[in-house]
Amino acid sequence: MEILHRTRKLLKTTRPYVLWAALLSAGCGGAETTIPITTSSEEARADLISGRALTDNLRLLEAREYFVLATEKDPRFALAFLYAAQTATSAAEGQRLLRRAVGLASQVSEGERWMILAQQAGINDDRDRRVALMEQLVEKYPKDKRAHWLLGLAYGNDRSAESLAAMKKAVKLDQNYAPAVNNLGYLYFNKGEYKKSEKAFDKYIKLIPDEANPYDSMADLYTAMGQLEKANEFYAQAFERNAKFTISLRKIALNQLFLRQYDQARDNLRQVLDLEETNNDRLADMLLIGRSYIYEGRYAEALELFDEGLALAKKANLPTRILQMQFSKWMIHWHLGALGEADEMLAAIEVDLGNYDYTPAFFNYITNGLVMVKTLMAISHEDPDAAHQVIEDFHADLADDDQGGQKAYHSAMFVVAYYQGDYQASIDHAEQGGQGSAYLFYYRALAHRQLGQIDEARKLLDKVAHWNKDSDLYPLIRDEAVAALESLQ
Repeated sequence: MEILHRTRKLLKTTRPYVLWAALLSAGCGGAETTIPITTSSEEARADLISGRALTDNLRLLEAREYFVLATEKDPRFALAFLYAAQTATSAAEGQRLLRRAVGLASQVSEGERWMILAQQAGINDDRDRRVALMEQLVEKYPKDKRAHWLLGLAYGNDRSAESLAAMKKAVKLDQNYAPAVNNLGYLYFNKGEYKKSEKAFDKYIKLIPDEANPYDSMADLYTAMGQLEKANEFYAQAFERNAKFTISLRKIALNQLFLRQYDQARDNLRQVLDLEETNNDRLADMLLIGRSYIYEGRYAEALELFDEGLALAKKANLPTRILQMQFSKWMIHWHLGALGEADEMLAAIEVDLGNYDYTPAFFNYITNGLVMVKTLMAISHEDPDAAHQVIEDFHADLADDDQGGQKAYHSAMFVVAYYQGDYQASIDHAEQGGQGSAYLFYYRALAHRQLGQIDEARKLLDKVAHWNKDSDLYPLIRDEAVAALESLQ
């Protein structure tokens, strides 16, 4: 009866498209129970549901095809444009599709509108707004497992306890809801609760045993536990189940790099390179091949590969990959003391940062990284005053609640304090700076060693020696960290 009442009211007040869309969404199980799907086309709605099921299993390229079809069948299908944006093959395409979704958001249900605006908030690096919108979503649709899952994603690792509670609620609503089970596994994983994580991933595998991602997730856990052979077996199982799941082969190569099996790693990466369907993924493989050469000190070969990657990134108009290739070239020149070439590359990075349309979140990420790069360059030129000026200029525009910016500030201050021999100050800044940076862990360990704090130095060096993560500067300091650790044994 409530649906009939709403329909009569709509006959008097609503344009034909919105009326037909409302009739379809009203039949989706009740607006107060689950988030509606507003569309004028049943075929488009079926495509979206098919694509969403693939997205849940991280089959993104396949899912994208369904979302694109849905937007073609209903050009005013806001939710389809949202999912198409989330599975886009480039940042520029994602931004274009999200703008379409935002432009249509006023014509759909509150739940769909909040999902779209939350995505926009995430792109704009507005985490508080994203969380607030997802909390509204859960309040309106408390029985929708997807709403709780989205809230858990919005909380993220920064609010891990709340994220864990949201994921548990999603699983309570549907014990077979695979995406939430997967995220539970990663939340336990990030807390170091490996037994609970393993149990969650084992359940994930049992829920969808023919999909690739559950095996990839379990392999990530075993990689973190240092069980690399077992991890690679699970990565191989993931790829066996889906030949498009090339990220698992890439992760096998990462483990091989850690084990110093450089030729095998490059062989795997070149195999992946031939299988990739997008230039974005090809460039990710090329970055790793280049880093494999850096591990071995084969810098000329790395630079040649990064030049090739930079040309491809520019031809394909992929701004994020352009910056990554440029930064990789800067890193080698700086490490080798070729400061003229490093200065030129830094200038090119700053020019391209202004030439392309980056999302605010990525722009902030790069800006935060550049303060460290500029500080390192000033120190390398033996100009601590210039380093301080870089940091002061950055800090002057920094908001107190900008956590990423504050960490970047302290990381840069760490570099200056270490260079000036103020080791205690450098440690204090490092503790407030990049806790996820192997490079900072390494120099923080050296600062502890300078102060005679050998136990602290040994712990940090051990962390760096066993880092095994895809990290830009890590190939430059891994061998030094291992040697320093051995000297303290």
